[in-house]
Amino acid sequence: MYSIAAKSFKKYSGIELSQEEQYLEMTKNTDKQFSNIAACVEEYEKESKTVTLKRLKKYAEDGVKYTGKKLKTVAEDIVVTPIEQEKTSAELFFVVQQREKYKNNFRWGLCYEKGEEKGLFQRYSSALSLKNTYHNKRL
Repeated sequence: MYSIAAKSFKKYSGIELSQEEQYLEMTKNTDKQFSNIAACVEEYEKESKTVTLKRLKKYAEDGVKYTGKKLKTVAEDIVVTPIEQEKTSAELFFVVQQREKYKNNFRWGLCYEKGEEKGLFQRYSSALSLKNTYHNKRL
């Protein structure tokens, strides 16, 4: 009795099923649909009624609609774009490394010169522009 009540109120509860539960429900419903189709085929083989063929076709069409709808909702869930991690530029990596290395004695001018020697900071005209870019989180 409780399971019947739970099923009847499930659509009103607002609680979403987990992905595993959704797949399980879809599999059970699809299995039931194929069982109905198989039963209709057996009935048709015994009696050769056109009504049975119509019912068989309807079961198959309903099954196609159901699985298509479920596949679409699953595909929409998967299509969500993953959050990309920001890549650390070589310049930012170098500055962070220098700041950690020379914690209390860090000098932007010296960092700028060492970076230039390594081929970094070509787009900056001075240590001051490098410093401003770093603090504005645009490095």
